[in-house]
Amino acid sequence: MSGNLMKCCVVGLGYIGLPTACLLAASGADVVGIDVDAERVGKINAAEAPFREKGLDELLRRTVSAGKLRASSDFGECSAADAIIIAVPTPLRERRFDSSALVSACESVAKHMRAGALIIIESTVPPGTTKKTVRKILRQKKPLLAHCPERAIPGDTLREMAENDRVVGGINERSAKAAAALYGRFVRGKIYETDSATSEIVKLSENIYRDVNIALANELAGACEKLGADYFKVAELANRHPRVRLHDAGAGVGGHCIPLDSWFLNESYKKIPLLKQARKENDAMPRHAAEIALKAIGGKGRVALLGLAYKPDTEDLRETPAAGIAAALGSAGVEVIAFDPFVKKCAFAETAASLEGALDGADCAIIATAHSAFRGVDWRKAGARMRKKIIVDCRHVLENAPEGFVLRGIGRGDLEMARRHLTRRAEQVIK
Repeated sequence: MSGNLMKCCVVGLGYIGLPTACLLAASGADVVGIDVDAERVGKINAAEAPFREKGLDELLRRTVSAGKLRASSDFGECSAADAIIIAVPTPLRERRFDSSALVSACESVAKHMRAGALIIIESTVPPGTTKKTVRKILRQKKPLLAHCPERAIPGDTLREMAENDRVVGGINERSAKAAAALYGRFVRGKIYETDSATSEIVKLSENIYRDVNIALANELAGACEKLGADYFKVAELANRHPRVRLHDAGAGVGGHCIPLDSWFLNESYKKIPLLKQARKENDAMPRHAAEIALKAIGGKGRVALLGLAYKPDTEDLRETPAAGIAAALGSAGVEVIAFDPFVKKCAFAETAASLEGALDGADCAIIATAHSAFRGVDWRKAGARMRKKIIVDCRHVLENAPEGFVLRGIGRGDLEMARRHLTRRAEQVIK
């Protein structure tokens, strides 16, 4: 599989599939990307990236113009492929794994693939999915079959796909070695071969680790709010300990991985209550952020929601906490006007064309995403547009309150509130 004339198909040309297809094509493979979205297929064939990702525009233009990458909606393209990577969405529906896209893709691949081809599942799945569900669908073609989870962050996907270590889990040793050889075409990190169940659990464990530690950070941040401390200063100093790494607190967890993966493991093994508690804590944070703002403005008014994407300097709205903040404010009767330099419109909030447009007449500005642009805001000028000078910082963008502003936020203790809280506690002890 190391030859430059290898033929590959990548099914699903989203945030993971398209960069993978481009990297494979750049390695010398002939790649056909398959997607059911005809508009996306057209854009890719015109060498236009359908989403923003650093370096993707250039790499896509180079591989398409070289004739190494093209897109199609025809699964018949799989018939000539030596290797087929499936990277389709695997969402949750009512906290249950929705396998419909994965099953549909596998069934379509099975109709056309040649016997003995290498099939790799990059989609995140509950443990056992590759060996039980996928292998059952493909069994008549007797494929080499492996699971290889992505390890990439939006905004730096191409570099991380090439440089990070990878785990490939085969249903047998031969499948693992074939998958490792394929990824070895473009991965400069170390590639670890294992079985498919281990690979599936590795992926879930990586994101569950982060989810649980973010929940701890959010719990500690809540304590700091009540006790008059600054969580971010607490974390900075605690992390001076050589074996401590407290995570950042914030208005919730977004993206397609961290909010979902605890439920994927829970579907296969329900005896880890910590996972549910962490999910409950992190899912509650958007409403908590909204409650901070509601208290600061007296329960009514107009709020400028700064940031819609879940991740800084991206346009990615998947599972974004900003949606929960907007919903909580809206249900309280607050007018919400949002601005995001990367998102022109969205389904859950009215958007302004500019930062100034969002701030005009606002009683409060909520910083929901740590976009670089928000770190350079001239708050003296911004304040002149606002009705009240209140900022709720949910992402620790600001170290201190700009002159003339009241600053509230996740993990920022209110000293007066802390005094009242501790006084009540002391009175209860005396009684």
